[in-house]
Amino acid sequence: MKITSRILISIILITAWFSVNATSAAEIDYIKAVCVSCHGANGIAKSELTPNLAGQREKYLAKQLRDFRKSANRPTPQKEELTDIGGKRRHPIMSTITTRLSDGQIEEMARYYSSQACRSKTKLDQAKSIPKVTPCLACHDENETTHEPWVPRLSGQNKLYLINQIYALRISAEQKYAQGSSLRSHPLMEDKIKHLSAFEIETIAHYFAARKCR
Repeated sequence: MKITSRILISIILITAWFSVNATSAAEIDYIKAVCVSCHGANGIAKSELTPNLAGQREKYLAKQLRDFRKSANRPTPQKEELTDIGGKRRHPIMSTITTRLSDGQIEEMARYYSSQACRSKTKLDQAKSIPKVTPCLACHDENETTHEPWVPRLSGQNKLYLINQIYALRISAEQKYAQGSSLRSHPLMEDKIKHLSAFEIETIAHYFAARKCR
């Protein structure tokens, strides 16, 4: 509750800041200070339920921020309206914050976090590859020369965050309408994960969380 209250206060403050200030380096620093509340210093999240941003692909980060911003004014959209080849997202906090970000600010934040050093969770045992992981590697392996810049890096990401995102995609695949305050949809991912068991989802999340992030 205390964390949520601090985040809501930050949203109010950042809104007031944007209303009276032009884009500047100081403004970007202020946005970073707000992000620290959940995503931690230098993009290493404080909670296992929150994604690490450090070292993530720049174009992927920018697209997610734009998708959050676009979804902010759609409280109960049809899933078809939120789904395209690149996917869509909605989150009560992130969608609110991003409504106040310009395209330039989004690009600057994406550039900043992508430049930060990632940090793998070394406390996890290195997971062995399993048959269900193999299809994931076609897009989510770490070979920079063969994968698109808007595909997220999963290696070293927080395990509980990965599990939650897979379930969010599966819920989206099963429902015609976007339910609840949070949403993640992607036509390719929904087709890949809709038949995974709970054990398979946890195993896949553990595998990527246990890998070195670079």
